[in-house]
Amino acid sequence: FGHDVTVRLYNNAEWEEAGRDVLALVAGSGRPAPPRVVVYGHSLGAGSITRFARQLKAHDLAIDLAVYIDAFGWRN
Repeated sequence: FGHDVTVRLYNNAEWEEAGRDVLALVAGSGRPAPPRVVVYGHSLGAGSITRFARQLKAHDLAIDLAVYIDAFGWRN
């Protein structure tokens, strides 16, 4: 990947940590435009995408592409 791509992997229970990490990357990027955020989740990980997206939205950051594979979630 080039210098403008960051890849992070998290399990389904780490969606809050993932959100904090993404927000910290955005805050420290010095870019005038927000980054493109692409997420992929499988099973419970896909169920966590919605909570992750809500966390980012509270800070005016959107997910550009969300891929849900065999999504399962207790509430979402």
